[in-house]
Formats: sequence, C-alpha cells, structure tokens
Amino acid sequence: PKEYDLFMKEVNKSFEGVGMYIGMEDNRLTVIGPIEGSPADKAGIKKGDVIVKIDDQETSGLKVDEAVKLISGPEGTKVKLTIERPGQDNLLEVVITRAKINLKTVSGGMVADNIGYIRMTTFAEKTTEEFKNMIKELRKNDLKGLILDLRDNPGGYLEVSVDIADYFIPQGPVVSIKSRDGQEKVYKASGKNYLNLPVAVLINGGSASASEILSGAIQDLQTGIIIGEKSYGKGSVQSILNLENGAGLKLTTALYYTPSGRSIEKKGIVPDLVVKLPANSEKDLQLEKAVEVIKERIAAAAGS
Repeated sequence: PKEYDLFMKEVNKSFEGVGMYIGMEDNRLTVIGPIEGSPADKAGIKKGDVIVKIDDQETSGLKVDEAVKLISGPEGTKVKLTIERPGQDNLLEVVITRAKINLKTVSGGMVADNIGYIRMTTFAEKTTEEFKNMIKELRKNDLKGLILDLRDNPGGYLEVSVDIADYFIPQGPVVSIKSRDGQEKVYKASGKNYLNLPVAVLINGGSASASEILSGAIQDLQTGIIIGEKSYGKGSVQSILNLENGAGLKLTTALYYTPSGRSIEKKGIVPDLVVKLPANSEKDLQLEKAVEVIKERIAAAAGS
C-alpha cells in the first residue's frame, strides 16, 4: 500500500509534516525554505537554518530522505528541531506541531502590460478552485492575453483538466477515452467560462497526462499557441482499483485522444513553436517567446 499512498499524496499535493524543503549544503542538513503559512513558517524557521538535531537524533550522517521521515509525522504531533542559524552563536530549539500541509497548485501574476501568467504544478482536486481565483485576480487588471505554464506538470485528475479546458475552449470535446473493449467516453467543455483571449501554453518534456490533454485540445481547436518542447507522451488512463487491504493496483485500461483524434501515448504534443531551453540558460527563453507572441496577437486583435 505504501507506493499507492505516495501516488495519491502526489496527485492531491497534501501531506502531514511541518512544511519545509530541506537539502544538503556543505554536507549539513539545511533548510531550503519553509512553505508559506506552514507550521515551520509560523515557528520562524528560516532559509539557511542548519538542522543539527531532530528530537534527540544528531543529523550528521543522515540522508535527506531519512531526515524527512523523522521530521514528518501525523497531524497534531510535535517535533523538536535544534537549529544553528548563521550569524547567531547560540543553538535554537524550535518545537513545531505537525499539521496537514496543502501545497498550492496554481500561482501567477501579470508578466507584462495586460498579459497574465498562470503556472500550474499539478491537476489536483483543489486546482479548479485555485485557477478560478487566479483568473479573478488577473481580471482586476486590464487582462488582454494569458500565458499558461504547464512545464514539468506531471498531470493529475482528468476531470480537473476538463474543468480548466472550459476557460480555453468555447465548447465541444476536450478529450475522448477509448478503452480496450471499444467503449468510448467523450469529455466536453461547456464554454461558459471561455476567456476568448490570445493564449500561449508552455510545455516541455516534463508535461504529461492531464497537461497533454489540455494543451492538445487547445492546439487542435486553435484557441491558443503551444510553445516550448515536446511533451512526455503519457496518454494512457490509469484506473486504480482499491483493494480491501488499502493497496491500490495501477492498471492501464484505456487511451486518451485529443479532439482531432490524436493519441498522446508515446507521441506527446509537439509545440507549434519549438523553443529549446538550455540547462544553463539565465533567461527563460520560452516565457520570453510567449510574451512576444501574445503582444503581437493583442496588437493584431486591436488592429482588426
């Protein structure tokens, strides 16, 4: 059941712990940053803090994942961290009460005049609501174009990708699922949330599953331009059978098809505009290209 638990946790982006990212710096267990509003954040944990002890266990010699296991635990339980803070002589002892941590799956803001930017990290149950609120925020500005960033978004719930597609597709099919036994189910957008704006979608090799469904539908229906690098190519539906012992079985039972009938499996979505992003690049060339394209499209719309 352990792997199943992790899989569900990943999709829902929630876990129980103190809410911080940790890593190794100079062979010492160091806080990369607390998650905003988490117990670690409220307890005053800061980026750069070195964790010397977790409860009564010294951290020297511990691997990061071992430390994570010691720090996380059931909601309501406590953990004591002994911290060495740069610039302070004395060690600090911080007792933190663990809680359920929910990661935000949608972030964004305005990136240029009248152009909004939304980054989605996964398609979780709460993503639809977070997305709706983000659109509401962006609309307070004179929103004339939108960039949707699905890079490194591994997917999540199919239904959520259909909910989000409602903003980008006037109406009609978003995705169809064909099962081995020949049955077909078509998911449609209602069009009641359709933004009707110039849209650019950013994808890369880490965009999979629900990300590919959404970008594939936008590409097929030509309601936006896809920019970046070819997506992952995960177009199979995994049904999880819940077994009585709490274990789940990941079974691939069907394939996804875009509105024009393309299968995503192993092929991925090829961008309309291929823009590579070198690993050492200081600039986000893909985002820059998207801003440039959207500016042109806003100008063209104004001129027509």
